[in-house]
Amino acid sequence: MTPLPDARLALRGSQPVFLPMGETSLRIRLPDAVGFLSMKVRAKLEQRPTETKDCFDIFAYVKLVGLDDVRASLKQAGEEGQALRAKLQRLFWSTDAAGVLDIIAYAEGLEEVDRALLAQAAVDLFADL
Repeated sequence: MTPLPDARLALRGSQPVFLPMGETSLRIRLPDAVGFLSMKVRAKLEQRPTETKDCFDIFAYVKLVGLDDVRASLKQAGEEGQALRAKLQRLFWSTDAAGVLDIIAYAEGLEEVDRALLAQAAVDLFADL
């Protein structure tokens, strides 16, 4: 596992989330959107550009948290948020963009039609960012 220097930044504004697990619930901390996405984008672009996991994590995070919350966080972050949005859109701008190809590679074992659907879903998600 590669230590990521921005990990503390991602946890700075984290919020507790409780996930029901049968009779009990599991408490996790959901990282701040700008911090988490900055950490993952930096990891992909600078620290481990050949790895596919970071782009998959970015996609999963935005799907989990939702576009409205991510948009609001990016807007609140001002210029930093605008720069991050631009990097995300470059990574996921088309079905053959680097981030989309990483998502498909990370989600190995999918049939061709499912890979195409996942690729288009990623493009659509980040186009609306």
